[in-house]
Amino acid sequence: KIGLECEYFPDYLYWLKEQIKQYHIDYAIFGNHYYHTDEKFPYFGSHTHNRDMLDLYEESAIEGMESGLFCYLAHPDLFMRSSPWRIISDAGTSARLRRTDDSPTPPQASGR
Repeated sequence: KIGLECEYFPDYLYWLKEQIKQYHIDYAIFGNHYYHTDEKFPYFGSHTHNRDMLDLYEESAIEGMESGLFCYLAHPDLFMRSSPWRIISDAGTSARLRRTDDSPTPPQASGR
């Protein structure tokens, strides 16, 4: 079996689906590193310093998981590498991401 970790970039989903079909990729793993594109937004792993970036991370994670394209979410804790703990706890992150329990894409903890 062949898997591929890739982003949820809405403008490139058609291309991604074509690549998955063309190369017979068995499963796509959602790596949520950027909000919708790496051309305009910074990397979540080192720039999630405020509530706005945390909100973008959550929005992107939920959209990607609900897309049905990915078999699971890789390293859902990526944003924690640069987020002050008070922002994470104040934001209610786990409550909002918990709504994805009905999503076809389960999260996967990082081994880092």
